[in-house]
Amino acid sequence: MARITRQSLRAIAATFCVTAILSVSTGVASATNEMPPPVAPQAVSASEADPERFEKAEKICDTYVRRTNDQTGDTQVIGDTCSEDPALRAGAERIKAQRAPVVVLVEFWSLPDLEGLVDRVYGWSGPCDPVGYRFSNLTTMNANLGGIRSYVAANLCYGQEIWTNPNFAGNLRRDTGYYHPWVGPYHDGAVRSMKVYAYPVIG
Repeated sequence: MARITRQSLRAIAATFCVTAILSVSTGVASATNEMPPPVAPQAVSASEADPERFEKAEKICDTYVRRTNDQTGDTQVIGDTCSEDPALRAGAERIKAQRAPVVVLVEFWSLPDLEGLVDRVYGWSGPCDPVGYRFSNLTTMNANLGGIRSYVAANLCYGQEIWTNPNFAGNLRRDTGYYHPWVGPYHDGAVRSMKVYAYPVIG
């Protein structure tokens, strides 16, 4: 019988570690946003996913919405605030942290590639579910930014639909995934209503 030495045990352990590492999926998203939905997507706070985005933002706005109908996902804007002062931004973050289940639903950016001004939309009804949130009129967000040209979804809002007119009219674009560096030629600066929801949709 072959004798097991310390050297052979180390070799076995190294082989096991390499195999385990190679078996882990990196979860890289498709650049075309056509990636199938994850089996069990994790809640992602947009403001925590990449804090460096906000260091370069010229202005940060926070808009708060609540769901007025849990069957349809209709929402109402209940307040918004904007600041160019980093100290005030940090204070606002501390306040939000104490107001669970308030979460980031989507970040709207005024320029492509998540540049320029940003408006973070917070949902007072928690993360997205299959019903999601319906924004029938994005006047507040557009006024804060001068138009929406890119966005990041968060907190299970893996499916999105955007329209060029209020009340879910005009040109429709459907997206899946979290990061959208450009809304496309038809919606550039013209995102005026939106739905966000957990994917896949039920019903």
